Amino acid sequence: MAQVGRLVGAIIAVTGDDIYLVGDTKEPCDFTRYGLEEPPERNVLAQPYIKLRKRGDFQIEGVRLELDVEGEALPQLMVDTFLIFRNGSVSERLWRLCLQYCPEPVNGVVRADWLRHVPRGIWEIVRDTILRCS
Repeated sequence: MAQVGRLVGAIIAVTGDDIYLVGDTKEPCDFTRYGLEEPPERNVLAQPYIKLRKRGDFQIEGVRLELDVEGEALPQLMVDTFLIFRNGSVSERLWRLCLQYCPEPVNGVVRADWLRHVPRGIWEIVRDTILRCS
C-alpha cells in the first residue's frame, strides 16, 4: 500500500522501498533531518518528480493519503492531481480539497483511492476551477 504526504510544501510519495519527491519544496529543506539524501538540482517543470535515497530512518510526518497505486504510477498520479504546471509547486488548495472530502484520518492515514478513479477530464475541470485566480 503506497502512502503520500507533504514535506516542506512538496509531496513525498512512498511506494515499496522507493521514495519520490513531487514538485518543489516551498522553502529550503534539510533532507538529512528526514533521513533522506539531498536531491540533485533539477528543472521541476521538465522533471516534476525525482526518486530520493534514504540515508537513515524515514517516516512521513503528518496526515498521509493511502492509495493502491505502486511504482512510478504513484508520483505521476500526484503530478497530474496536485501540481501547478506553470511553476512546479504543489497546490495547497487542491490538497486541502482532497482532504476535505476524504474520510477522517485513522492514525494519521486517509484512504484516498477515489483519486485514481476520478476521470481525468472531470479532474481537469476541478483543477481549473480551484486554481483559477479570483
